[in-house]
Amino acid sequence: MRVALTCSGAKPDVHIALAIGSLAAAIAVGLPLGVLIARKTGWRAPVLNTLNAIQTIPSIALFGILIAPLGWISAHVPGAATLGVHGIGAAPAFLALFLYSLLPMTANTVIGLDQAPRDVVDAADGMGMTGRQRLFSVELPLALPVILTGVRVVLVQNIGMATIAA
Repeated sequence: MRVALTCSGAKPDVHIALAIGSLAAAIAVGLPLGVLIARKTGWRAPVLNTLNAIQTIPSIALFGILIAPLGWISAHVPGAATLGVHGIGAAPAFLALFLYSLLPMTANTVIGLDQAPRDVVDAADGMGMTGRQRLFSVELPLALPVILTGVRVVLVQNIGMATIAA
């Protein structure tokens, strides 16, 4: 007796690629965005509120919303269809998973950087570290446990939603 892994007949490797790929894209965008809004506090509320608004859209609705624009892009942008951009398929699933992944990655980066002890940051400044040195040598290593929690949350969320996307 053979047991199907997915209801839609999609291959498990497609689910894994969607989940891991959107996680990688969210890390590549969410981590720098989190560092930026941790530094520019005036941007924090607008960016996090926008990401919160995206998070409130039900996943099935977001998949449906993305069909029309991605279908239009596929029909009108040269080369988009050959890259796999279509109204239905992996492109809207990847984009939706990426959009849902941005909030946990960005918010956890901001929270982790905010929780770095001020005494340690002041000591790094006192040692003459530049802002970049302080970020990479002090603040990000201290924020890493919170950032990795965001990565874990995103991966679990993406694995569940990749099944819905299929």
